[in-house]
Amino acid sequence: MAVSVLLVVFLLFSTSKVNGSCPANCSCTTDTSGSDINCNSRSLGHIPDALPNDTCNLYLQDNSITTIDVQFSTFARIRFSEIPVKTFVECELLENIFLTSNNISTLEPFTFVNLPSLQLLYLDSNKIQSLESETFMNMENLSELFLSKNEISAIAPFTFVNFPNLYMLYLYNNKIQSLESNTFINMTNLVDIYLYKNEISTIDPFTFLDLPSLRYLGLQNNKIQSLERNTFFNMPYLFSLELYNNEISTIEPYTFIDLPRLNYVSLANNTIRSLERYTFINLPILNNLILASNPLNCDCSIFPFWSWLNERVTIETGAKCSNGTPLTFLQPAALEHCNQENNLDPTNTHYEDSVCDGETKENTNRFPGQCGRLVNILWYSLYE
Repeated sequence: MAVSVLLVVFLLFSTSKVNGSCPANCSCTTDTSGSDINCNSRSLGHIPDALPNDTCNLYLQDNSITTIDVQFSTFARIRFSEIPVKTFVECELLENIFLTSNNISTLEPFTFVNLPSLQLLYLDSNKIQSLESETFMNMENLSELFLSKNEISAIAPFTFVNFPNLYMLYLYNNKIQSLESNTFINMTNLVDIYLYKNEISTIDPFTFLDLPSLRYLGLQNNKIQSLERNTFFNMPYLFSLELYNNEISTIEPYTFIDLPRLNYVSLANNTIRSLERYTFINLPILNNLILASNPLNCDCSIFPFWSWLNERVTIETGAKCSNGTPLTFLQPAALEHCNQENNLDPTNTHYEDSVCDGETKENTNRFPGQCGRLVNILWYSLYE
């Protein structure tokens, strides 16, 4: 049974020669700008054939069209349930495609290929479930790609590669579960990626690779559990990174390194208990490192991060210990005493393997032995 959908198409053809005639059951008007074809509410099961080449506006609302089996040029606004492969073949003048708010669930490989003039592609608010590699190819002028508010759960590697003029990529409000290496590669003008409100739990190293113009990366409101080194690689212009409202408990050393223009990082509302030495390196203009609503352990393990932060008084963090005490309230004398008592040189590159009163760093997170005694001293000094 055909599904009744709303279908609106605006077409502008490049030729001046008029072929075809007004379709049966449709009404047509013509002026200096071209022909308007009105086929609204005609119980059509497919798009009429042999449309005039000077068609400017084609109206197909309230019909029973479920597939598109004609080729368009230059500008299309359509609503339907699937896109057959090669629908857009040889549409070299096509500049904008608006497919928002349809029932599209599948995009086959080679659906959008060789569209050299295409600038805007709207596929948001559909039911797309996955993205395969080679779905989008040879669209050198594409500037914005809208894929938000779908049901995308998986993105194949090399799905987004070599879009030299793409500068906005919208993937928020989907069901993406993981990001694999080589997913976003060599998009030299990409400025913003929106991936918030998904179900992402893992991000492989080199997922984001060679994005030299990227300024904003939104990964908030996901289920990310850890961050590995080389997750954020070669992003010299990255300015804002949002990772709040996730489940991050572990951040590897060298995760945030050589991001010279990074100014804002939000890690608020995660489950971070400790921050390893060398987690944040060479971030010369970082002003906001938001760590609010993380249960930080303020024992000996906090010393490397506290020392790093203490040398950068302009950085705002909102960080608090697990008992609610602001990190900035910790007494320097107590922390220095912890450092001296345990022979922890803040410049020692082997701090992670150091020993606290005969116990490993892993064990000191539970306040044992001498480190526990020093932490008690630290808390006592807070309330003197």
